Amino acid sequence: MAILKKCAIFWVKCDPAKPNGKMDPNKPQWEAQLRTKDKAQAKEWKDNFLPVKLVEDEKEGVYYRANIRKRAKKADGTPNKPVNVVDGSKKPLDPNRIGNGSIANVRVFIYEYPASTGGMKKTAMLTDLQITTLNEYVPKPREDDFDEEETIVNAAGGMQDNSDISDDDTKEEDIPF
Repeated sequence: MAILKKCAIFWVKCDPAKPNGKMDPNKPQWEAQLRTKDKAQAKEWKDNFLPVKLVEDEKEGVYYRANIRKRAKKADGTPNKPVNVVDGSKKPLDPNRIGNGSIANVRVFIYEYPASTGGMKKTAMLTDLQITTLNEYVPKPREDDFDEEETIVNAAGGMQDNSDISDDDTKEEDIPF
């Protein structure tokens, strides 16, 4: 186990009820992206077997990132324990509230697995997030969203009022019986 301190986190998908299955619907997972501009912090991540990449972005500049995951199911198909998400006081925190750029202490589990080329390889799995600075995520309304309108509810078995349809709209040959 290792705890990585003061990590900027992005794209957190750690809702216990909704692991991300976009990459592979058969292997849903919880995940987060860590980012830093500090070479020493990036080296610490790499030393703890996170897959660190250097990113050059026009908007964000140059930074290091590491995507870390935990599968929702073990190799034998049994459910995995979800990622534990807490605030600075160790009280449970709704992971859906975590916005990009929040700061967290990240606990990872380091383990070995057989490499496809032979031998063993080490990697890290996300286990816990302690959010120390929360940039709260608030979904923005969609520009192409529906307008609010009245909802008409018809009683079960009741007929809908079709008085606005003229007799010319319905022809006898259109009736399917």
